[in-house]
Amino acid sequence: MKKISLRLPDATLEKIEMYRGDKTVSDYIRSLIENHHEIENRESAAFQNLYNDISIIKESLNTSLKYLTIKKDLLALSEFMAEVSSMANPPAYSHHKTEIQQLYQTLASKIQSGE
Repeated sequence: MKKISLRLPDATLEKIEMYRGDKTVSDYIRSLIENHHEIENRESAAFQNLYNDISIIKESLNTSLKYLTIKKDLLALSEFMAEVSSMANPPAYSHHKTEIQQLYQTLASKIQSGE
């Protein structure tokens, strides 16, 4: 196993000492890194699921174009679906709000232009 060293402010070291419990400093730092990686993976998976859900919604809306000819109705439906997706997957939505808003804006502009 390779070793690394780093310099930390005293306040940070005090927090590590306080939170590590009966773990060694090395074990505590390793667990922090592993937990951070697991959280990132869960958030990434949640966002991918949300993205897939939005893709399905987009396809459904495109299919609905055959039946919904009034843009106002279609825009209202897309706003409703964006709201439903934000409620269905709060962790992904909260961490990727900008991307989701951009996807909604793209969808709304396509509806407006009739694509």
